[in-house]
Formats: sequence, structure tokens, C-alpha cells
Amino acid sequence: MYNHSTPQAVRSVGNGEIDFAVVTTPTNAEPPLQEVHLQSFREILVGGLAYTALASQELTLSDLEHYSFISLGKETMTYRFYHQLFLSQGLELAPDTEAATADQILPLVQCDLGLAFIPETMAREAIQKRQIVQIHLREEIPPRQICLVYDRQRPMSAAARQLKTTLLKERTD
Repeated sequence: MYNHSTPQAVRSVGNGEIDFAVVTTPTNAEPPLQEVHLQSFREILVGGLAYTALASQELTLSDLEHYSFISLGKETMTYRFYHQLFLSQGLELAPDTEAATADQILPLVQCDLGLAFIPETMAREAIQKRQIVQIHLREEIPPRQICLVYDRQRPMSAAARQLKTTLLKERTD
């Protein structure tokens, strides 16, 4: 198992370095790669306890320009997704802190290093424990997908085939 950004993982599938990847949209996977949606998810804006006063307000994306922001690195599809979202509002995404992987963002938020978009399921427990707060936005963040990407023309190992079958059986979309 590897922990890659979506572009790295899709490239590794295409190069035959890995059997398949489980990544988030957008993937930009092109034939002969196949993208299968496994599950939808939504991301929410969160901040550490230093941002508690913001949690009682409804903000716009333009309101965020004066706050520190945490995101994944520029080479990730998540960054590109939010970059496009901000551009659609006439804004520029300018994170103060970039994390290499999504699991690194929550600890940075808990340390009050800035606001960040993270999957609602990742944030839920920390919100319930009052370790972070949700910041409500007027704009709706479009849902994204968790996808399985594989090469239709390349055979998989027996273990990879079995795991792929299990993942496809469990999908919710």
C-alpha cells in the first residue's frame, strides 16, 4: 500500500507500478484506465478553537481571505478542486500551510494554524469532542467522489482482484 496524491496514484496505475488506486475526484484518468465511483463525500470548512467565534456566523469564501488557510499541496487534485472553486468566485486560493496528505490537515487545524476543508466524516469526531469547530459557508461545496482507478488492459494479482471485488461490493454510489 502506498499513500500518494491522486495524480501520483493515477500515474502509478498507468505505469503498472500498482494494480489499482483508491483516490478522490477529480482524477483525470484517461483510457485505458477505468474510474469507478465508490462513495460520495462532502467536505466542510473547519477551524481550531481559536476560530470559535466564526462558527456562529455564516461566511462567504471571500470572507476567508483574511484568515490563515491550510490545504493539500499544489500538486494534488484536492488543491486544484479548491483552486477552481475559489476562481469561480473571483478569488485566489492562497494557503499559508500545505500538507502532503489529508490526514495531516486535522492536527494542523487542531493546533490553530488555520482554516481547512476536510471530509465531514474526518471532522465529525473532533467537532463532537469540541476540539475543532465547523465554519458555515453561504456557498455550497460540491460533493466529491472516492473512486477506484485501474487499468482495464493490465492483469491484477489475485489479492488485488479480491480486494477490488470487495470494494465494488461495498460501494454506496
